[in-house]
Amino acid sequence: MANNCLASTDNMHDLPPNYYKDYEEIIALLKTTMDEIINKHTYTSLTFLTERFISFYQSFYCEKEVFDSLNICKLNDDPIYEHSVNVALLSRMLGDLNHMHSSDLNSLTQAALLHDIGKLLVDQDILHKDGTLTTKEFNLIKKHTKFGHKVLFNLFDDPRIAAVALMHHERCDGSGYPTGAKSANLNEFTRIVAICDVYSGMVASRKYRESRCPFEIIRMFEREGLQKYDTDYTILFLRSMLDTYIGYKVKLTSNEIGYITSINPLNLSNPTVQVNNLIVDLSKDKRDILHII
Repeated sequence: MANNCLASTDNMHDLPPNYYKDYEEIIALLKTTMDEIINKHTYTSLTFLTERFISFYQSFYCEKEVFDSLNICKLNDDPIYEHSVNVALLSRMLGDLNHMHSSDLNSLTQAALLHDIGKLLVDQDILHKDGTLTTKEFNLIKKHTKFGHKVLFNLFDDPRIAAVALMHHERCDGSGYPTGAKSANLNEFTRIVAICDVYSGMVASRKYRESRCPFEIIRMFEREGLQKYDTDYTILFLRSMLDTYIGYKVKLTSNEIGYITSINPLNLSNPTVQVNNLIVDLSKDKRDILHII
């Protein structure tokens, strides 16, 4: 995959030629694989899913296309399968950027695809509830990590795959769940998937909220990400993502329209924007980016 092809100023999404057809095929294969794992305790279809997914991933020309695909998919309700495919795309991209060995990349891909399998074993009415969850309901949903670990643990020789299912909601500062593990106890796959899971979940639309602006998510990572998430992978992820938004058309909180001209390396969530004929440094301005147009 080539790096960071430039965004066009009209925010045209750059996607592989057969993106929608291939995406639907991957979703169908993932459903089959998860069903097989849960009901038959085997994963004979996983090899074909992995091969097909790698081919799908390699059809993306650059990181911008990967992020554009999430901007397209955020218009959907983002059920478990779509979210899992999106997390796998981001995770493989991040492993790729870090020059991970191909065999590890394939295992990382499988771990990301299956990280939320435990949600299929949670009460679906609670999982897809429109309103705010009660504490009891949220605690039930949190059990998906343990359910996923249990169903994967005895199936794979590589223990990292089941560990990701168990620990992708853990945080490096010990503030996550289910065990409150800290960075020293989180393997590399878990650190990667944790970042990609949060970004994919926040940029997606939900029944109870609209999708979040990518720069709002970046602001969250700047505020707490370097404590809660792996520092090196977080910085690598954010810089890769932000480079793709140069040239993008945005709406500001002032309702003005502008174009992102450059990224501030010391303040990633506040880029420089051209508004009419003026260049505005948002790190020194009261305005923020409301959303990408």
